[in-house]
Amino acid sequence: MITNGNIIDQDVPRWLDKDHLIRILKSLTIEDSDNFQILKFSLLNGNNDFKSTFFCEAWYCLGNETTVAEMIFKIEPEDDKEKPQFESEYKIYNEVIPRFEEILKNSGDYSEFGSKVLYSSEEKGRRIFVLENHINKDFFGAGLRYCSNEEAFISIEKIAKWHACSMKVYNEDPNFLETYVKGTLKNTDYKWREIVPNGLQMFLDFLDTQEDLVSFKPYFIKFKEVLNDKIKKLFSDNGRITVLNHGYFHAHNVLFKYADQMKTEPEDVVFVDFQLSLWASPVVDLAFIFNTFFNIEYRTNFENRNSVIKFYFDSLESSLKTIGYKGKMPTLKDLHKEFVDHSFFEVFFTAVSMPISMLFEEEARQGQEFMYVKNFTENYQNPLYIKTVKKMLPLYFNRGWLDFDD
Repeated sequence: MITNGNIIDQDVPRWLDKDHLIRILKSLTIEDSDNFQILKFSLLNGNNDFKSTFFCEAWYCLGNETTVAEMIFKIEPEDDKEKPQFESEYKIYNEVIPRFEEILKNSGDYSEFGSKVLYSSEEKGRRIFVLENHINKDFFGAGLRYCSNEEAFISIEKIAKWHACSMKVYNEDPNFLETYVKGTLKNTDYKWREIVPNGLQMFLDFLDTQEDLVSFKPYFIKFKEVLNDKIKKLFSDNGRITVLNHGYFHAHNVLFKYADQMKTEPEDVVFVDFQLSLWASPVVDLAFIFNTFFNIEYRTNFENRNSVIKFYFDSLESSLKTIGYKGKMPTLKDLHKEFVDHSFFEVFFTAVSMPISMLFEEEARQGQEFMYVKNFTENYQNPLYIKTVKKMLPLYFNRGWLDFDD
């Protein structure tokens, strides 16, 4: 953390000092910069996976008026392994979101997908851009709970618009999205290399501790052998339906605006954290929706899942027609086939991602403040996770999703 120009957090670049912040603030909103005086500021690491996000609060004085500015700084990391993720997000905020929003605007839809870029430059050889903070525009996260159905479905409708815009752009100007189409594995590969073997081995060890689940272990031994090939197939542009996925469309990567003070009537939603955006089947984003937006009772009912798929498809089709998409229109049958072809992704999510994502959930945390468990094997002993897996694995088995020989 930097407070009043003093660096405390080692993740904050040393060159990002008070003088730099003054220059950035002056370039944003200050008309009479000669009378500008910064009073104090703080810069706090955003605690995301890639250590490139910082939340800034700055108190400044212009004449006799004191104002506080809240912004989000995105700073290119020094670690070469993390630079592709920064590159992904840099292009999303600086190029993709403005273009997608312009497409909607031209069709009479003034929706926003994410934060506006307030400032962008290169500082000391590293790129930096500053985003507006949607919290200042009365947007809120869901907190440590599942989303309501109203929150989930407004998110599905918005992500369908995002996917539709990506299909239109790719059909008309495929080079614009080349970073995500041709660079998908490059952008995500090192994370997969870490997550796949380690996560699946922890899940295999977990199965050994559950007498009524150990019979599923042979399926997951096979799964571990074929998973990389299945991921490459998912991350290709040869599917029936391919779109620009958010890539980590977790319930805690959306912010809601509500029509009422009790926050029960969501009227809008925006997205955050695009580090893992990728060109792939929409199954990627929809799997996150199924498994992080809805509680276990809802998502283990496959009729509910079919309703979600139908709602997404209707929203996608409507958006494609509204924005004037000229390519081959997808069908609902195509979408269901995508789920069959890539059913492994939800199995993978259950085995590897869910133990971590469930740390956010209110029932799992039992009134305790959220914190990452550094020994990730402990996450597999979460009672809610065990309960969920005991419901999900028989469902996957009965649908043929554990047959990994094809």
